Formats: sequence, structure tokens, C-alpha cells
Amino acid sequence: MTHKSVFAVFAGLLLSTGCGDGPTGPPGPDVRISVDRFRYTADEMINVTDTIDYEWDFNGTTASVTQSCDITDGSAMLIILDADSTQVYSRDLDDDGTISTLSGSAGNWLVRIELIGLSGKLEFEAEKSG
Repeated sequence: MTHKSVFAVFAGLLLSTGCGDGPTGPPGPDVRISVDRFRYTADEMINVTDTIDYEWDFNGTTASVTQSCDITDGSAMLIILDADSTQVYSRDLDDDGTISTLSGSAGNWLVRIELIGLSGKLEFEAEKSG
């Protein structure tokens, strides 16, 4: 293959990938849900307002929640409901640290993230502790 043909193939690949065409933005959150463990990470959030619910299969009665966020603007709340829809955890995600939930009923728990004008990075993990 000549240098001109290699260049033509390379140029064709660049054009076919849409290089520079259309909007780009931060990737969506990285959510990892498994039995007794829930992990959420979202980078580069800019002025996001939303309420997001996730179901979490939880075999325990208490969870340990570790929050490590960098919120530059707005607010974010993490709320966890047990299988009986009883609130076992509610905390501002700007409060870093590790905290235990209240004791709840095992089964399908609900993890709710409430965002109001949020900018920054969210990262938290919840896992079975009892």
C-alpha cells in the first residue's frame, strides 16, 4: 500500500467517525448494583436537577454508606428506603464520611438521589453491614 492510499484510508476513517460533529458531554453515571452492594459515581455534572430511583436487592438489615463527593454548586440528597418503604437513610451528599443506615427490612430497597442545580462529582457506596 502506498503512502497516498494509507492517508486516504486514515482520512476516510476520521470522516466516518464524525470527528467534531454533534454535541459532546460528560459520560453518564457509573452505577454498579449487586446483591448487598450499591456503588454510584458521576463526574462532571453541570447544573443537573433530577430525581433518580434505583432498586437494590438487599439481604441485610443495615448498610454502611460511604460518601465522597465534590459538590461545587447546588445540592444532592441520598435517601434509602427499605423493603417496607421505611426511610432508613437520608443525608446530604456534600457530607463526606461513612454512616450506617437505620435497621430495616431485607428485600428490595430503594436508593433515591435528589439533585437540585447540582454541579460537581458524586461518589458513594452502600454495602451490607448487618
